[in-house]
Amino acid sequence: MGVAKPVPLGSCFALSGGIARVAESGANASDIPQVFWSNSNCTGLGRVIMPGQEAPSLGFGAHSLSGSFQK
Repeated sequence: MGVAKPVPLGSCFALSGGIARVAESGANASDIPQVFWSNSNCTGLGRVIMPGQEAPSLGFGAHSLSGSFQK
């Protein structure tokens, strides 16, 4: 799953339906770091993906996204 439009800092975007089942890898085409989360409310295991980076394996199924302060 890729991120082109960033989720703003302090916001949580829950992935739904079939997307959540296939989001075991991640890519970030936005200009700010994004966090892929294991739960639908941006909690649990999290993996920061920096702008322009990909993660072939998140190590878990992602169910939500949030913006990140990490640079």
